[in-house]
Amino acid sequence: MDSIHQAASQGFSKEAQAYERGRPAYSPALAGWLRDSLGVDAATAALDLGAGTGKFTRLLATVAGEVVAVEPVDEMRAELQASLPGLRALKGTAEAIPLPDASVDVVTCAQAFHWFAGEDALREIHRVLRACSRSFCEQRSPASRPDARRRA
Repeated sequence: MDSIHQAASQGFSKEAQAYERGRPAYSPALAGWLRDSLGVDAATAALDLGAGTGKFTRLLATVAGEVVAVEPVDEMRAELQASLPGLRALKGTAEAIPLPDASVDVVTCAQAFHWFAGEDALREIHRVLRACSRSFCEQRSPASRPDARRRA
């Protein structure tokens, strides 16, 4: 996948285990927000895009009926699969999502949206979303509150 930023590819490849150990988990209270604000439930097909080691994917899987994770860095995806062995985790990028058109109800991008290449990624996200679907992007800085979120 040539569209991965070189710093992300090299850094995450070398430090996937450290990333998994060092990044904080998401608050379980966010599951209520996913249900109430995005309408995620057992009938929802969700895509966690740029899923990394699965920090957000684990929370999403407690609410959505079907979850697919897309992560371009093999080592990060391996960490995700180790913690969620039954979950479908695919190699891909935001600009080349390996899913059919109109195949998901929700796309989430937790801690990853800043790596995406803009217009191409947004077109690809739109392609995989079903009509009347939702997306959620969240970025946290070290000083931000754990429950801070931004909808896109």
